[in-house]
Amino acid sequence: MDATIRLGAAAILVTAGALLGRALAAKLRRRAEAIERLSCALKAMGHHMLDRRVPLHQALIEADHPVLADTAEGLLGDPAATPGDCFRRAYRTHAARGGLLDSLTADDEAILFRLFDSLGAGTAQAQRIALEEVGRALEEILAVARKARDEKGKLYASLGVLGGMAVAVLLV
Repeated sequence: MDATIRLGAAAILVTAGALLGRALAAKLRRRAEAIERLSCALKAMGHHMLDRRVPLHQALIEADHPVLADTAEGLLGDPAATPGDCFRRAYRTHAARGGLLDSLTADDEAILFRLFDSLGAGTAQAQRIALEEVGRALEEILAVARKARDEKGKLYASLGVLGGMAVAVLLV
């Protein structure tokens, strides 16, 4: 009976380690997906706003991204609010644990906040430049996120299993 309990405990520890490794790998995958989706939505927003001359709140809605739609809702609900303030509120909601943007880093966040602080202020050309700069920055961090996902994702999963085995050997 004692050996069966030890074997069961070892299996639980290995499984827990494997799940922890997979969770870390999943966060890397979610970050790359979130950045890619936001990048596409911001390009669409820029097209609607600058090329089609759609008002900002409508461009945010037509960009087809929940965070941007919530930002538009904030702008419509409070005419005195700035795009930066509304985006920050929407971002906090979606960056909460389990949200669409919960895997973004502080650097990712800073790039997005900088863009939304500049929206609606200045000329169309200045906004186009801001969107292009953020687009380039997002492409760079997307490349880094994809590389981390590809390289570290498998590593974390393997280390989780090995860590679980090591703890099982030590404790059981």
